[in-house]
Amino acid sequence: MKRLKSNAAGRSVWLLALIPSLVFPGTLCKSQQGSPLPSTVAESKPLNGDDDRYRIGPSDVISIQVFGKPQLSRDEQVDARGSIKMPLLDEDIRAACRTEDELAAEIARLYREHELLRNPTVYVSVKDYQSQPVAVLGSVNAPGRFILHRSIRLRELLVFFAGGPTAKAGRKVQILSTGTALSCESTTALEKIDPASQTAEHVTDYDLQELLSSQETVNPVIRRGDIVNVPASEEAFIVGNVARPSSISIVEPTTIRRALAMVGGTLPDTKKDKIRVLRQIPGGITTTEILIDLASADQTKGVDFLLRGGDIVEVDTKTGFQKVLKDLTRTMVPSFTSMPYRIIP
Repeated sequence: MKRLKSNAAGRSVWLLALIPSLVFPGTLCKSQQGSPLPSTVAESKPLNGDDDRYRIGPSDVISIQVFGKPQLSRDEQVDARGSIKMPLLDEDIRAACRTEDELAAEIARLYREHELLRNPTVYVSVKDYQSQPVAVLGSVNAPGRFILHRSIRLRELLVFFAGGPTAKAGRKVQILSTGTALSCESTTALEKIDPASQTAEHVTDYDLQELLSSQETVNPVIRRGDIVNVPASEEAFIVGNVARPSSISIVEPTTIRRALAMVGGTLPDTKKDKIRVLRQIPGGITTTEILIDLASADQTKGVDFLLRGGDIVEVDTKTGFQKVLKDLTRTMVPSFTSMPYRIIP
């Protein structure tokens, strides 16, 4: 499995933006234009095996029907510790990590063991799914906040519900585990959930192309509270005496020769021995100027010079540079729009 290195420093912005709406599903975050995040629910063929049955979690609202005993029937919201209360029973009942049938059987057992009902018949169903919120954001066609009714893997969530990556997507996909995951691996150990123990947080990076190529080793199951981010590729800007001044995505190593070809090539009267690359110095706001000679014998300083994200390539004419930065402003200023959000039903 090929994993890219995590970028812990770069995760804080999108973590802070998304965590409130994930941890507290009733809170709708708003986009930059003020519209709430719509919700979508995932409904499709479940994964193989009984292990993928939906397991109740904190904040879910469940309907409990005790046959012939309407005074005991009720709707209950699972608390933060994964428990519910039932009439005539003093103890808390562990609901989290149980399926609907398992919880119904447990409630019936408790009424029977306490000799409150001789042979109770109990039905449990999830009325409102609130315990499994995840989000997908970044360079995808349909970013959104999703409520899971079942187990789902990264590829299915990304491709079928988030619309797949856009043309500007970079080389990786990140999963930020926010520490709100509900671990149900050991459903026989019915100890109560300790919210203080659900604090782990880490980012795992996967190669996007490997994920899309159906390699199961890079197709993890999405957990409660996960935030999936597809970072955009970095861009370089080509301006001046070229056919189509524009930005280009630096998804993979890109030479200046290839970059110029992507914008239609240079126009007549280009100063090919003095192509200027303006590059920002990492960690600062100052820039350095690199002169490129396309006919240089050392091609790494000529046509094979590698561009970086953020580079501005200025292609001058023999009659002088014609306000390249003005041209950059006119052709390159991006139009930013807010990303829509959904929840998967």
